[in-house]
Amino acid sequence: MTMCLQIMDSSSSFSGIITGGIQDISALLPLLGTEQCEKHVGSALDRGFLYSSVTPISIFGSIGIVRAAFNILIASIDIRRYRFLGAQKLSDGGFNASGVVAPMIALDPRYPKRFLAESRLETMLTDEHIEKVEDLTVSWAKGTAWWNFLPVVLALFVSVAGILPYVSIIHGSRHNTIRSLFPFGFGFPVLRVVGSILCMNVAQFLIQIRIMVLLKTRLLFVAIDRLAREADIDLEFELNPKTRRKNGKARKSMWSSELASEKCIWTLEKWLAAETQTVAAPKKANDIPTVINNIYISQRKRQLDALHKTIPRWIKPILCFGLVAGIFLTVAGYIGCFYLIQHSSDNSTGPLLWLILEALLSIIRILVWSVSPSWDVSKGIVFELQLASHAPLITCNKYEHDIADDGVAPVTRANTFLEEVVAYTGPLLPLFDVDNVALYYILTAKAKGPPQSVDTLPHGKLYIVISDFREGTSRILCKQDSAQSTFSVYLSTLEPVPESTVINVRAKLSKEGITEPKTHFLTADASFMEKLMVHYNKILSALQKQRSNLERGAVFSKTWALQQLGEEGRGLENNAALNSGPGSVENRILLTNEDMAYLRQGQIERRWREMYSHLEEWVELYIDLYTKELLEDVPVDLVFKEKESVNIVQKYEANEVEYLLIECRTFLEQLLLSTAAKWNEFMEMDFQNMVDVVIQGMFSDAVSLKELSESSRRYSEEIRKNKLESRLADEWHGLLEKETRSRRQNMRSRLMAQADSTEQRIQGRKYNDPTGETIMKTWRSLEDEINSGSSSQSAASSDAGSPESQGRSSDSSANSDAKSQSNVRGSGYSLSSSTSKHSQDDEAVVDESNHAQKNPLAARQDAFIKKMQTRFLEIDGENKNKSELQLMKARCYQRIDRLFSRMEDQMTEFKELLNNDILTADSHELVEYWRIESLRERRRLLDRTQKCLVISDASIQAVGGKQNMARALMRSQEYSFLDANESTLFTAKDLVAIVKCLKSVAGVASSLRGEALKEILEALKTKIHSALAAKKDVCLYGNAIVTDYYRKGYPYLLLKKHRGPSCIVYFHIHKKCDHNLTLRHCMTTSNVKVAISLNKHPLERTWGRSQAVKFNFVSEDVRLPEAYLMDVGQTNILTIAMEDSRGGYWLSDVFLPVQPTFSSTIATL
Repeated sequence: MTMCLQIMDSSSSFSGIITGGIQDISALLPLLGTEQCEKHVGSALDRGFLYSSVTPISIFGSIGIVRAAFNILIASIDIRRYRFLGAQKLSDGGFNASGVVAPMIALDPRYPKRFLAESRLETMLTDEHIEKVEDLTVSWAKGTAWWNFLPVVLALFVSVAGILPYVSIIHGSRHNTIRSLFPFGFGFPVLRVVGSILCMNVAQFLIQIRIMVLLKTRLLFVAIDRLAREADIDLEFELNPKTRRKNGKARKSMWSSELASEKCIWTLEKWLAAETQTVAAPKKANDIPTVINNIYISQRKRQLDALHKTIPRWIKPILCFGLVAGIFLTVAGYIGCFYLIQHSSDNSTGPLLWLILEALLSIIRILVWSVSPSWDVSKGIVFELQLASHAPLITCNKYEHDIADDGVAPVTRANTFLEEVVAYTGPLLPLFDVDNVALYYILTAKAKGPPQSVDTLPHGKLYIVISDFREGTSRILCKQDSAQSTFSVYLSTLEPVPESTVINVRAKLSKEGITEPKTHFLTADASFMEKLMVHYNKILSALQKQRSNLERGAVFSKTWALQQLGEEGRGLENNAALNSGPGSVENRILLTNEDMAYLRQGQIERRWREMYSHLEEWVELYIDLYTKELLEDVPVDLVFKEKESVNIVQKYEANEVEYLLIECRTFLEQLLLSTAAKWNEFMEMDFQNMVDVVIQGMFSDAVSLKELSESSRRYSEEIRKNKLESRLADEWHGLLEKETRSRRQNMRSRLMAQADSTEQRIQGRKYNDPTGETIMKTWRSLEDEINSGSSSQSAASSDAGSPESQGRSSDSSANSDAKSQSNVRGSGYSLSSSTSKHSQDDEAVVDESNHAQKNPLAARQDAFIKKMQTRFLEIDGENKNKSELQLMKARCYQRIDRLFSRMEDQMTEFKELLNNDILTADSHELVEYWRIESLRERRRLLDRTQKCLVISDASIQAVGGKQNMARALMRSQEYSFLDANESTLFTAKDLVAIVKCLKSVAGVASSLRGEALKEILEALKTKIHSALAAKKDVCLYGNAIVTDYYRKGYPYLLLKKHRGPSCIVYFHIHKKCDHNLTLRHCMTTSNVKVAISLNKHPLERTWGRSQAVKFNFVSEDVRLPEAYLMDVGQTNILTIAMEDSRGGYWLSDVFLPVQPTFSSTIATL
């Protein structure tokens, strides 16, 4: 018995010890799980309501619920009057909200002056390239109310289990005070459970409201700041206290993205109120306070006012009071539960059972937390982005084919391109973000050129350029067609444009330019390429889908922590096609009419550049040909015999040739610049028309939309329009500046090249001439003279004062007549009349002002002649051989007349270019006329060493057709004979028109027969008769052909026994005496017989007998006896005809006028 009692005593003492120990540490045991409960209360909105609903089930961790509620309560308080932010005080006190969502309403550790929710929102806007914040709103997701109801019900149901551990303690308690305080004694456990449920659920409501307020306030701040900056208003400067600005003290910013938006908005409201009270005068619509007030009212109405309608202001104080009550109840119940445990019976099993049950409930809670089901997750928050009404303009105004031809195209940075796309389609999710890799985009037209029909719109094509920062390398990628599931990869190089933000990519977009993916570490990475393909496809699918989508809003969801939702809740519900995988989207983006207007402007700019480069090429070809002709007339590298030196006449004539080259170059360069100035005006007009079409097309439809009645929408559309206008203006001005700089450099290079050539000729002379240095100084200063001259011409382009605005005037008729007779050895230029004319110029004083108004080209010619006459004054007294001097002067005057007559033709040709249709028309004959192939053919037509010309179908096609050939022939070198046998394109009507327009043609050969040939001959005879009536010397060729067969050099006539070939020469004499007619010809065979008769009198054959004439062309004189000649003033007829013999007679030139025998030496000069 004694032993049994001892055993019972030891057992009781052991139980008592355990019970006592539990009672002693009961206050510390509930601290277990505190951190987890606090964290899960702050994470319920992200991980699910089960996390928070089961936290009250056990007393273990109750303090965590209180701590979470306390932090959330303080962080939720904001008092505008005192600029009080509870989160700031919470941070200053060293408290931190725990969990995933609760920290959103606390300050951001990285930016300690603003909330974490604001930082997350800023990051989201940047990552998802949402620029139009004024079109973005945030709200609760559908089902949020139901989600808020479920944790309350579940907590009430589950938390009943939190009372079970106290049943044994309460029923076994010896203290009646416990039962007297609460019915049945369960008051303290109930207080703890109810208080925990209250804390847990009210905290979720407060977090939601506070996050929503912070997000909407941040959106309000960003929208106001953006709209103010677009209006050129610096709110940070305007809102700074004026006293601080005046005293020069360090400014404490009152408006900054690094500050809490609530404080910034409070400052703005205070500033607006102060401005309203201090300004007594009527406000203007465009003053700063009025503009900001309008922006503020419209944006606040869109953001905060809408929130206050959903959640009245009195809701938050009630929730705060409820949370305070929950905290007190939880703490009171928590303390009371300790009291129950510590005052339980010493030998009671209640404390032990309590410990077991609480541990079991804690384990159950942990198991529930570990299950983490998906059905309890909150739907989060929903952002709605009001989309642009029109697709973004393509990034490049070049067609794909043009990019391939040029090998270079401008690229658009990712932030700029994606902002435009997102504004139209909504966010492109998931985001593409790879460290140290930058993306650039090109969106252009897939076609090779403009569509044949205006109703047919081409498809767009997207290129992506990847650039690695570490290696500085890049690749350009695209999908060639819809069937291609992989990228085509091209080698590329990024080239920033100096002094600009523009970046070009240089690549060879052809089969030759394709490279293997393994040539670059990024394209060789399969995961990277798959991610890029998804991104590429999402852009395409978003653009394609939105074209057919009438909805103008994109809705996408985020968690309360502003993270992406899981697959079950992913946003962009109206863009489900964006989930398409790699290679599943066709590369077919239908372009818009505005895209086509932009592309058309690109084609105009392209033609503008190409046409000007062709004009530059023509100037070089023309100068080259003219230089060649002058140097053939007057060799500057004179060769002297031993003990012989250059005479002063030769020296000055050589210098005058250089001055003619300077004048020719100056005039043509000024024509170039004045034409460029006029074209720039046309381009400016075309550019403005394009901008009007694009802006009207992209923003006119939006005006009729219902949402545009709101000011915020109008602001957004206005900003988008202004940005587009700014982009287009920057592109045009950048192009204009680049072209202007390039053209100046090209002109400088041309002048330097010709100056160097001139310097080489001058330095190569075997005599000293100080004038050479003067000539070189003129070349060195020529650029400034050209620029000043072109400026004055451009300024006067509206009237008759500029070269490009001048037609042919009556004052230039003498020049035209002289031109029609020009030939250095007897070209019809009368030595006596020339000397008489220009000797009168030496004595007469020209009224320059009146003359310049009538014909500036003639005035320019007079000015050039005066300068030459001034130079001649230096040699008039030095040269003793007056006749030689007079002959040199005559030749110089003749060359001047010939030059300015040609310049008149060039001025007319450039004048035809002053038409905007040349730049804008889909096809234009003058565009073909100024192609490179045409320029080369026209240079051939201008070569004055060709007296006979062959016109073939190939040459007609080279200049762009029959009309262009007729235009070129009318302004070409003077021809004696035109051979159109090889042409099937010219009709009789065409040839008759050409014969009538050409100045000096004296024979035509054609494959046409019958009536057609008769019409051509009649037109030719009419032209000959008109010339004879004017007492001009002419030739008439019949049945000849042009060839250069068997001979080197230029084409010449071949008279062969074929339908009676002949050459009839009509000429006049000024003195009755023997004359000589010089022929340049060749006898190919010894038995050829050529009969020459003068006025039906056969002439004795004194020609064609030398050996030289049988192998090459030789100039020989045909003696014209005085007895066979008609009287002075009458027409003489000399006939050259083939007799009935085999062989051929090659005739190159007939030099007119005929020369008296005593002056035959002059003809050979």
